[in-house]
Amino acid sequence: MVERYLEQQVAVLAVLTAPEVHRDIDLDTLSPSDVSNAEQLIVILQPLKTMTTILNLLDTTSSDLKEEAAHEKAPVAKRSTLDSLFSDVFVTQEDVLNYKAADSMEQSRQKIKDTSSSKPHLGKSRPIVAKFHYYTQREQVRTTATTKFDILKNAGLGIGVQQTKTVLTKRRQVSDVFNRKNQQENE
Repeated sequence: MVERYLEQQVAVLAVLTAPEVHRDIDLDTLSPSDVSNAEQLIVILQPLKTMTTILNLLDTTSSDLKEEAAHEKAPVAKRSTLDSLFSDVFVTQEDVLNYKAADSMEQSRQKIKDTSSSKPHLGKSRPIVAKFHYYTQREQVRTTATTKFDILKNAGLGIGVQQTKTVLTKRRQVSDVFNRKNQQENE
């Protein structure tokens, strides 16, 4: 399965880098960094492909391995070649992962440094000027809201009560009509 994937990746890369793809500008949606990332993935996964082919060969030739197991040096030699293959793949992948981790850590440190240097802070709290401005704004909003609420409450008190009474009487009338129709249908 990995072997098929790797073979397909080579074909995909060949198609993507073909000149026919780059003739029409609308079809060219890949940036050069995407192509370079694909090439890097193919280079990184290539040892994995060779390792799977070796393992497949070892599985198919298991009868040959049983014959060679009688000799002491042959299994040790096979194991050492596999160990060297595994170590090469793991070292390569480990280097790539370490590089990416270090790069992302550096980017996050830089981002934290940029954000912290642009704003003056006193410990973990906001600056005093900003706090004063925030509380002043909040107090203004609260007083404005309470005054508007008081004005609407006082102005609409009589109208609100009258409208509520009218709505309730209309509802009663509608429910009475509905109940009468239901009683007539039931009889």
